[in-house]
Order: sequence, then C-alpha cells, then structure tokens
Amino acid sequence: MSEKIKALVVTQDGGKIEQLRTAFEALPGFEVKAETAQFNDCLSRAGQFAPDAAVVFLDEQPGSAGCLILEQLKKTRENLFVFAVSSERSAELIVKAIRAGADELISTMPNTEELLKAFVRIAERRKQTGGGPSETKRVVAVYSPHGGSGVTTLAVNLAVALKRLSGEEVVLVDLDLQCGETPVFLDFKPLYTILDVCQGIGNLDQAYMAGALYAHPSGVRVLAPPAHLEEGEAVTAADFEKILETLRSMYSYVVIDAGSHLSETTLVAIEKADDVFMMTDNMVASVRAVQRCLDTLTRLGLETDDFQIVLNRPIARSEISTGDIKDALKLEIAYKLPIDEATAVVAANHGKPLEKVNPRSPLVEAIEGVAKSIAGEATKAQQGRGLFGRFFSEART
Repeated sequence: MSEKIKALVVTQDGGKIEQLRTAFEALPGFEVKAETAQFNDCLSRAGQFAPDAAVVFLDEQPGSAGCLILEQLKKTRENLFVFAVSSERSAELIVKAIRAGADELISTMPNTEELLKAFVRIAERRKQTGGGPSETKRVVAVYSPHGGSGVTTLAVNLAVALKRLSGEEVVLVDLDLQCGETPVFLDFKPLYTILDVCQGIGNLDQAYMAGALYAHPSGVRVLAPPAHLEEGEAVTAADFEKILETLRSMYSYVVIDAGSHLSETTLVAIEKADDVFMMTDNMVASVRAVQRCLDTLTRLGLETDDFQIVLNRPIARSEISTGDIKDALKLEIAYKLPIDEATAVVAANHGKPLEKVNPRSPLVEAIEGVAKSIAGEATKAQQGRGLFGRFFSEART
C-alpha cells in the first residue's frame, strides 16, 4: 500500500504547481494529494487541508514577509515539514528561514530525491507515533536447487499478479547473483543493481533504496541482479539481510527470485521468508535435488514443513507421478503450473509478463491462484535463527 501524503504548495505560479505535481507522481511508494494556495489564503487552506508537507516559494514575497508567513504556517500543524524555496542565499535569509521553522532551505524547485527523503522522514515519524501503514504482509521466496525449473517465470509473474490483484506496493528482488534474468523477462536495462546498494550499505535508508529500484510499467519495483557474473561475490549475506529489512519497511509484498544456488544470501531469503515456494518438475534429477536440499535445510534446524512444493510443467503420463514426488519429498504438492510453452516462450523472448501475452492462458490463471492465496493469508511473525552462519560454520568443520 502506498504511503499517503498531503502536500500544500504555496505559490502564485501555475508552472511551478505543474512541475511539482509531476515530481509528486514520480515518487515511488507514495501517493501524494497536492493542494495549492496563494500567500493570502495559505493559512486558512492549511487549517482545512491538514497537510503533511508544504512547499513555500519565498521569492514571491517582498522582504521578510515570506518568512513571517512560513512561521505562521508552521504553527498550523504539528510536525509539518516545510520546504522553503528561495534563489537568495544570504546569511540573513538563511537565519530567518531557519528561525521561522523551515526544515529545508533550497534555491530551486525541490527534486525527486529531496522530496523522497522528506516524505520518508514523514512516514517514519508516523510509525513512531502509531500512525503509519500496516507492516509488510508477505515476503515470498521462490527457489529450486535444480536449474530450469521455472523460478524466474513464477517470481516475475507472481509479483505482477500480486500488484494487479492487491493494488498494493510490490517489489521483486533478483537474488540470482550470477545469472539473474529479471531484466530480460521484464525488458529493461537497470541503472542500478543490488551491488550498488551493497556498495553504499552504510547510507542505506528508504530513500536510498527507492532510488536503486527500477519502476516497471506494471507498477512492480525491481531490484536488479549484478551486471557481471563475478560481481555476485561482493553481495554478502549481512548486506542482503539489511536490504531485506529495508524493503520490508517499504513494501506490502517482497517477492524474491532466489535462483538455484544454495548460498549464504539464498539462505537468508529462505529463512526470512513467510512463504517458500520450492519448485520441481517430473524429472528424477529435479525431484532428487529438492529432496537433498530439504534434507540439508532440515539438518541445519530449519523447519521445512511449511514449504510449498510447486510442480512446474506436470506431465500426466510421466514415470514420476505426483504421488511419487509427494512420497519422496514428504510434502504435499501445493500448486501445479500447467504447460503453456507458446505463451511462456513469447513472454520471455519479448520481455513481457505472461498476462500481457495471453491473459487467458491456464498458466496465467494458475499463477493468479498462487497470488490470491498469498494475498489472503495473514502475516507470519519472523524469528531469526542465524541459519546462514550455522550452515557455513558446519560446512567448514
């Protein structure tokens, strides 16, 4: 769910109003309702509208009149965040603006980064006073120890379906650090990747995180994988845990494409997820790989009874029946994703969600069923067990 912010723009310039409206619409994770006022009625408008933030263009008022209005405006609402905009940078004006209560004094129109930082601060203040939005509803990890089992297909299209069905904020994390293909499946070239976030981990906050995400036309935000295979080694489990914690505070649904490698970062994703979808098919090699993975995780003390097995491309007359898979894994098959190679291949080759290629595909309907199930469940309490540390300490002994 987007954080709702009310912003009051105090100016007599229609062009500035339109510029700010455009900037507000571009802010990830925020739904901004903007009202405008002139200087002679801004105090009454503030009383009626009850804004969270205000942008005041001081240059439009002579002398110190703008700062006087700013001071009065600040008194109309507790915790009002005020941008004071003035091309004048004299020491006298700076002192007056600060004393009047300006939170930010800038010389030009506030940019997206400045607005985002301010609105994140407002959202954090709300949470501290109990007025913030509900916590993340679900962290979902899609994983298979056997490559080619459809992990990326499910993760990408599950995120898109969750966004469409719930209307809430969804982020897709590509944690396949060597061969992540979400940019291919969604046809984009990322400006930033998870590696960039890790390199600035000391500065990580919601504003920094939001700036690193790609905004897909579906409404899903995407944290892209490293651009080069060797860069994946620089993404540590500790860094990813901080990234996941930050994303939890920003998005209703976090969908993780956990790839097919059992690494420290993968284990963090599996351990912290509310839902783990373990994918397989009817092939002996795939079922055996899942069986060994479940055994390893169980030996490490992780409860796998709640893992949900997803059978991809089930073959009715396969020598390996669904009953055989159930017996081998000691888990029920939660979902089946039917074969629709025509839709899947076209979608992957053109970088489109499945529903954009064939909305009536049985594969689309099956993934929508998974999304509805996730959206209908309550959030589970997260309890860290330090799994990845135990895994690698045991591996070294």
